[in-house]
Amino acid sequence: MQLAGAEPPWAPAPILTAITAMLAAEPDLANGGIDQLVWNTGPGMAREFAAAWRAVGAIENAELLVELAHAYEQFTSEQGTEQIAADPVRAFFQFRKRVGGPWLASPDPHAELGEALLEWSLEHPNAFRQPADA
Repeated sequence: MQLAGAEPPWAPAPILTAITAMLAAEPDLANGGIDQLVWNTGPGMAREFAAAWRAVGAIENAELLVELAHAYEQFTSEQGTEQIAADPVRAFFQFRKRVGGPWLASPDPHAELGEALLEWSLEHPNAFRQPADA
């Protein structure tokens, strides 16, 4: 079997979606952590990441994203957009302090997703397209 000659998609949709979500989340995760990811992308995108990761079994970080999205909505509702816009860095650090970031009690998102992808693949072998010559 040669992947280079294979036609897309190379993996089932849940796997591709979860990997795409991780790639989109990567800059914020690397720069500041999962709380910064939620702050920078907003609660809607955080919930999309959560849904993608949950679909393949990366439950702990998916649940954390949903909790942080809710905390973000609550924080912005209490503070107001004008106050946040006046000093967004200060507002972010207030949010971070409220949610206990940046070192939140969850597994590393990359490690959890990697393990979840492997387990999902082993549990769903028929979801992968088989090469014609197999």
